[in-house]
Amino acid sequence: MAGKKVTLTQSALIGIAGNAPSYSIAVSTGALLGAAVGLAPALIFYCGFVVLGILLAYRKLNQEQTSGGAAYTWVSQIINPTLGFFAGWCLMMASILFIVSASLPAGKAVVMAVDPALGENKMLVTIVAMSLLALVSLVVVRGMQVVGHLQSILTALEVILIIVIAAALMWNFGTFILTERTLDGFLLRTLDLKTFADGIVIAIFFYWGWDVIFNISEETSDGHRTSGHAGLIVLLALIAIFTFYATAAAALISEEDIKNSADNAIFAIAAKVFPHPFDYIAVLTFFLSTIGAMEASLLQFSRTVLAKARDGRVGKSLANLHREWETPVLAIVLDFVIVCVLLLGSLFVTGIEEAILAGITATGILVAYYYGFAGIACAVYFIRKPSLTPGQRILYIVWPLLSVAVLFVAAVLSTLQFSKLAAATVIFSLLLGVVVYFIYRPAAERQRARSAVQR
Repeated sequence: MAGKKVTLTQSALIGIAGNAPSYSIAVSTGALLGAAVGLAPALIFYCGFVVLGILLAYRKLNQEQTSGGAAYTWVSQIINPTLGFFAGWCLMMASILFIVSASLPAGKAVVMAVDPALGENKMLVTIVAMSLLALVSLVVVRGMQVVGHLQSILTALEVILIIVIAAALMWNFGTFILTERTLDGFLLRTLDLKTFADGIVIAIFFYWGWDVIFNISEETSDGHRTSGHAGLIVLLALIAIFTFYATAAAALISEEDIKNSADNAIFAIAAKVFPHPFDYIAVLTFFLSTIGAMEASLLQFSRTVLAKARDGRVGKSLANLHREWETPVLAIVLDFVIVCVLLLGSLFVTGIEEAILAGITATGILVAYYYGFAGIACAVYFIRKPSLTPGQRILYIVWPLLSVAVLFVAAVLSTLQFSKLAAATVIFSLLLGVVVYFIYRPAAERQRARSAVQR
């Protein structure tokens, strides 16, 4: 994809937007505290280094072959096309579920800003969520130049607000947050298998989204190097942010605080340090984060679909680019339509919070699997290289494989404890993938045969 490219700074800020730090803190902290209690900060911290193993794999594979398909492309070429298809499919489904999970609280936040009493009006919240998604989709359609400039401004403001809230927390409660009891939890003395599985899967959801950096690598200046540098900057920053906020939440807020803040942990945290109405700083940072995350998820979905369409794995028309903006418009429209259908379907779920929690759980499982496939692909690729140094073997084989083991064990154990809605969501997503795979399998095989002849 030609045209103007995003810079290192823009790539990093888009990566932070993909992770949606404020959104993740807001909607996932309560679930993490419920699953892991005092071990939440430790699980967030250690999970960061599990995900870092996957980032190292992405970074090195991207240097070897820069592709907007990222995990889909690498797994297809290194292991086999079938596994690659499902790696990409898990990403696509995770992106869709995430947008559903993100747009609902965003819609609710907008409605409650007008009148808090309307927050439980599911139809109104859904209509506002769909309207926000339409605006975000229009931005993504306009191309990476527009996305890069706009998202840089929004994410920079979000990061500033996150730092302001963190500074206020340290000023008012620093010694209380960093107590010996809190820090002792990092030793994991009371960790059991159930807490590990539940906590790690939720922690994965916290960290998911940075890999959008690699989905836009073809549209990034010097993408084979820049994307990897941006990824490292983003993930190390996120480990620090998430660990601090998890520690603060464990020390300062209760389950009742979260309920009183409409199940939004960052609202509850901000209320501890800012008097009303200044606590609405949390509303702004949450909204900015949600919009950025929806935008990044649209990018991930559309670029993965584009890569699959080029290989004949989905409809060829989805690979068509807009003449002026050079974006896969049909892929973006497809994402928008699917999410709108699911948003309308969420009206039949008992409550908005139930739909959001099911989406978070299902997304965490799908992400664990496709991250794991990419980690395996990296290890397989470098096992075949005879001239690696001991350090390279640790970075590109041992560390990714250890990360894969943790992710897969946590995903399998957590799957056994799914809610019915989350289980149905994951099962339906995978079965739909099987159907699409067999529909387009003949076309994909013909495309591979033509490519082999051309080579």
